[in-house]
Amino acid sequence: MLTYTHPFPIHVQLVRHWLMDQLHMDVWTRTPNDMTAILPVVKVGGSPSGWADGYTRSASIDIDLFTASQGDMDRLSQQADMAMLRLAGNGNSYGYVDDVTGGSFAAVDYGDPDLLRYVATYSLTMRPTAN
Repeated sequence: MLTYTHPFPIHVQLVRHWLMDQLHMDVWTRTPNDMTAILPVVKVGGSPSGWADGYTRSASIDIDLFTASQGDMDRLSQQADMAMLRLAGNGNSYGYVDDVTGGSFAAVDYGDPDLLRYVATYSLTMRPTAN
C-alpha cells in the first residue's frame, strides 16, 4: 500500500492562476453577478471525474468562457486552449502538471441572448506536491 506524504495539487487553483498569468485577466471560480460589465469572463471549476494510480492522479476541470461577440469568443477560446496545452510539463506555486488532455470548446446556451458561453473540459495528470 502506498503512503502519501505530500498532497496532490489543488487543481482548480493551479489552473485558475495559470490562466490568469497566461491570459492576463481575472479568472473566476464562481459566476459573477453582472458579467456584462466585466466581459470577457473566464470561470474554472472542478469536474466530477478522474483517477488515482500509485503516485499519479488525474483530475478534470471545466472552463467556461463568456463574451458578447463571436469574434471575442473565437479569440478567447483559442487563447484559453493554447494556455491549457502549454500547462503540460509546467506548473506554478500550486503544483506541477505532467500532461493535459481533452479540451474542445463548444457553445452552451446560457439563457441570455446578449452573452455567448463556451465550455470545455480538460484532464490534468499530476503527482503529489513537493512541499
